[in-house]
Amino acid sequence: MAGLGYQVFKVRLPNRSAQRGKSGGFRAIYQERSGRLVLLLLIYWKTERADIPDDVIIRAIEEAG
Repeated sequence: MAGLGYQVFKVRLPNRSAQRGKSGGFRAIYQERSGRLVLLLLIYWKTERADIPDDVIIRAIEEAG
């Protein structure tokens, strides 16, 4: 995700119970801290929330330390 000042990634995950595939599924925002550590910052259901504002993502990163 560009423009945050951190290297953060967003991945689409299917919601099998909703039968909508990846486009209507979950979104997970994560940060790779080292070769062995991946920090899950946020996960949300795309049908309930369009996008997460940058300031919310940055706050999650800073709170995780």
